[in-house]
Amino acid sequence: QLAVDAEKLVMFFDADIIWSGCDADMIQAYNTIRNETGCSIVFSAELCCCCSKNRAMCASFPQVPRMYDVVPFTAQSLANVLLPPAKRGCSRYGTVQATTLQFLNSGSFMGPVRDLLHMTADILRNPFLGWNNNKNADQTNYAAYFLKHPDKVTLDYKRRLWQTMYDFQMSSFNVKLGHHVHDRLTNSSFCWMHFNGASKNAIKSVFPTP
Repeated sequence: QLAVDAEKLVMFFDADIIWSGCDADMIQAYNTIRNETGCSIVFSAELCCCCSKNRAMCASFPQVPRMYDVVPFTAQSLANVLLPPAKRGCSRYGTVQATTLQFLNSGSFMGPVRDLLHMTADILRNPFLGWNNNKNADQTNYAAYFLKHPDKVTLDYKRRLWQTMYDFQMSSFNVKLGHHVHDRLTNSSFCWMHFNGASKNAIKSVFPTP
């Protein structure tokens, strides 16, 4: 028996995530995604597939749903918003890179307590990948659950809640302390910025050291 309301919303996030402001209320953003997809669990999305270099799994990820009308980055726009190729983690570590935010990132997700507990219990009972000595085991296991349960889990394809910063340049965002962070390319904002992977160094440009 749950000690809290089973429908209570919980957000999990890594320690390298900071608040960046929202144009709309955060709960409203989550409810919009849930109403659009029918899925109660929402994960952040990213360009790179970092599922322990499991290319078969990466190839299984669905395309971004048409309902989101997300225009893929072109080669030129990717060059404008991403780090130089030699510095990109996707390239260095041999992972798959898409032209849209197609892949699951486990650094942040949100949903009702009941559904998150069910997901966690299912993964622990039937792990796709063992946890020991696997750097991306959590992400790979969550990705496997997402692929197995598309009726329960979706991704934040339009970056309403999270912007994953892996391989992105900070110069592609308009950052002002005390204000929202806007994406220069799409003129959109989001609630949280996730400085995952090598992008952690970019935090200094948002919160400069005195």
